[in-house]
Amino acid sequence: YFMFLKPVDNFPMPNIVGMDYQQAITILENKGLKVDSYINNELSEVYEEGCVISSSPYKDAAVKKGDTVFLTISSGKYIIVSDYVGKIYDEIKHDILNVGFKVEIVEVVSDEKKGVILQQSLEYKDKISPSDIANKKMTLTISKGYEQVVPNVYGTDINKAKDILTEEYFDKLLDKYINEL
Repeated sequence: YFMFLKPVDNFPMPNIVGMDYQQAITILENKGLKVDSYINNELSEVYEEGCVISSSPYKDAAVKKGDTVFLTISSGKYIIVSDYVGKIYDEIKHDILNVGFKVEIVEVVSDEKKGVILQQSLEYKDKISPSDIANKKMTLTISKGYEQVVPNVYGTDINKAKDILTEEYFDKLLDKYINEL
C-alpha cells in the first residue's frame, strides 16, 4: 500500500516587527494567517505607539494558511531619564520641560558655579511611562554659587579690623583654595 500525503504549504512567517499595527494585520491576512483578537499592549524602548513589538510565531518560523498569530503592540515609548547632574540648568531647562516633567528647584550654597545641577530626584536611565510623565516631579538641586559671610568690622580700629578680616575671612578662603589644589 502506498499513501500519498498532500504536501503542507508552509511558508516563512513575515517580518512585521516595527510595522504599523494595521499594516501588519493586512500583510498577515493577505498571507491567509489569522490574528488573535487579544492584542498585548506594552511600552517599548524602540517602537512608537501602534507599532508591532513582537509576534508569535516569530519572523521566518514555518507557518501555514489558517495559523493564528499573536501580536504585541507598542503603547508608546518609555521616557528614559537623562543625567542632568553637572550641567547648567539654564542651558538645558527647555529639554527637561519639553519631556513633560514638573520641575521643582532647590537652590543651595555650593562651591560649584551658580546654576550647576548638583542632584536630581529621578534616577538616570529610569524608564517612565508617557502616561505617567505629567504626574512625575523632578526635583533639581542647583548651586547658588559660593557664599562667604564677611565679618562686620564697621567702627573697629583699622589694625584690629585688618586682623579680624585676615584671620576670619581671607585665611579661610585661602585654605579653601589650597585644599582644592
